Amino acid sequence: MKYFKHNIPAIVIFIIVFIAFIPSLFNGFVQYDDPGMFLNVEPLKTFSVENIKWIFSHRILNHYHPLTALSFAADYKIWGENPFGFHLTAILLHCFSSSFIFIILRKILFRFFDGPKTAIISASIIGTLFFAVNPMRVESVSWLSERKDVLCSFFYFLSLLLFFLFRERKKHKYLLLCFCSFVMGCLSKSMMVSFPFICLLSDIFIFKNLPLNLLQWLKKENRIYLIEMLPFFCVFVSVAVQVFIFPPEDTLAYPFAPSLNKAAYAFAMYPLLHIFPYNLSYMYAPLPQSWGVFFKYALLCLVMSAPFIFFFKKKALPAFAFCFYIIALMPVCGLLNGSPSPINDRYCYIPSFSF
Repeated sequence: MKYFKHNIPAIVIFIIVFIAFIPSLFNGFVQYDDPGMFLNVEPLKTFSVENIKWIFSHRILNHYHPLTALSFAADYKIWGENPFGFHLTAILLHCFSSSFIFIILRKILFRFFDGPKTAIISASIIGTLFFAVNPMRVESVSWLSERKDVLCSFFYFLSLLLFFLFRERKKHKYLLLCFCSFVMGCLSKSMMVSFPFICLLSDIFIFKNLPLNLLQWLKKENRIYLIEMLPFFCVFVSVAVQVFIFPPEDTLAYPFAPSLNKAAYAFAMYPLLHIFPYNLSYMYAPLPQSWGVFFKYALLCLVMSAPFIFFFKKKALPAFAFCFYIIALMPVCGLLNGSPSPINDRYCYIPSFSF
C-alpha cells in the first residue's frame, strides 16, 4: 500500500496523458510511410517462424527495427486492420514513458533539493507534463509509422530508471535488466545508441561517481564505472556499424545529405519550438546550403548555451540537462542522419526530457 501511495502521481500522469491523446484513437492510417512501414508489409500480418526470421533479417523503409516490426505484427494479430488498436498501443507506450519520466525527475530533484516534499513532487509533475502533452509529441504518438519512436523511448526511459535503481540500491540485477532494456530499445530504433553516454553523464552530475576530467577515469577507483558500461558500448558499436558504415541509400544526396546547417538549425530550434509550438509541420522547408545560414544558427546556439556554459562547473543539474540534450540529439541532429527536412518533431522526443 505504501508503494502504491508513493506512485499515485505517476498513475495520475498516466491517466492525464491518456486523456490528452484520446482523439488519436479515432485517427486512421496515413498514406505517408504507413503503407511502406507496415500496411503493405505482408510478413507483419501473420505470426510464423519464417516471418519472424524475415523481420530480423530485413530493413523496412531503410530502417532496421525488428522489435518495432514485431509490435506491428502483434497489433495485426489482436486488432486485424483496425487502426484503433494500433493507436491505442502507441498512446499506452507514451503514457508509460511519461510515468517513467516522472519517477526519474522525482529521484533527480530529491537529490538536489531539500525543499518541501510536495514542492519537489509538484515540480516533477509539471516537468513531466511539459514533456508529455507538449504539441511536439503529437507526431511521434499519433503517427503510426513512428511506433519506433515511442517504443524506443519506452525502453530508453525504462533503462534510465533501472540504471538509477542500480546506482541507488547497488544490486546488479537492475544493471542486467537495464542492459536487456537497452538492447530491446536498440532493436526498436537506433537512436537508443546514445544511452550509454547518458549513463556516464549521470555518474558525473547526478551520482558524482566520476570527475569531469576524463583522464582521471582511468584511475583504479574510477575504472569500475567504465567496466560496468562495457557491454553497453559493445552493443553501441554493433548498432553504429550498421547505421553509419552501411547507411540507408537516401542519406547521400541533397536535401537528404547531412550538413552543418541542419545541425546548427536543429540545436537552436527544438528548444524554441517546445516553448512556442507554433506552425509545426511533418516536413519543414529545406535549408539553403550556405555559410551564412550556418553562422546565423550557430550564433543562436551559442547565445542560448551561454548560461549553461557559464554555470557548468557550479550547477550540476543544469549541466546534466544541457549535456543530455546535446548527446541525445546528436544521432539525429543532421550531422549523421539524412533527411529532406532540417528538423523533425519526432527527432526531439527523447532529447526533450532535458527541457
